[in-house]
Amino acid sequence: MNLLINNKWTQLTVFAVIVFVIGALASFFTINSMSEESTPVLGDRLILTQPLSTGEGVGGRNDAGAVRDEGASRTVIEIPFTDTVAISEGWEDPFVCDPGRGKTFIHTDPSTPYFLIYSKPSETEDGDKIPGDLIGVYLYSFNEVLGAPWKLMDEFRSAGKVRLDKPHWAMLMYFDDPTRSCGVTQGGCGHNPYC
Repeated sequence: MNLLINNKWTQLTVFAVIVFVIGALASFFTINSMSEESTPVLGDRLILTQPLSTGEGVGGRNDAGAVRDEGASRTVIEIPFTDTVAISEGWEDPFVCDPGRGKTFIHTDPSTPYFLIYSKPSETEDGDKIPGDLIGVYLYSFNEVLGAPWKLMDEFRSAGKVRLDKPHWAMLMYFDDPTRSCGVTQGGCGHNPYC
């Protein structure tokens, strides 16, 4: 037995078997982890804020103290990632999902210059409710904004109602494909946000 352990061919064979087993296990776990549907991640929050005037960020070289003061006093708005949180923060649920667009939530404060767009809530096989996810933002301004993708609109409709009845400049920002936002059984309409 001692001769077998000291034999170089036996050692090479045992080493090869160990490397083969480790390689097979690594391949198995890699292939299985790739087969699961991967979800792109933007981050853990969406924050709207004003840019700093110097462009160097807080604590930059030019007027660092002034920039730090400006950064501390600027408005920071955190956008809710789910429709349930949006409702608790004063956003109105339209209850109707517009095919190809999603559910457009409007804030109770009419001075908010954007609408939030969520996917339709769903259910698991166990009957658990999954809240709708933030999939986009409809930004608008009553002042002229030049350049694409901004576009002059006469009005804005969602959930079968006119939500903004004045001419305005608008831009849609989507973080996810809106074509299936109202459920997987609905037909898609490409990337046309006005289906």
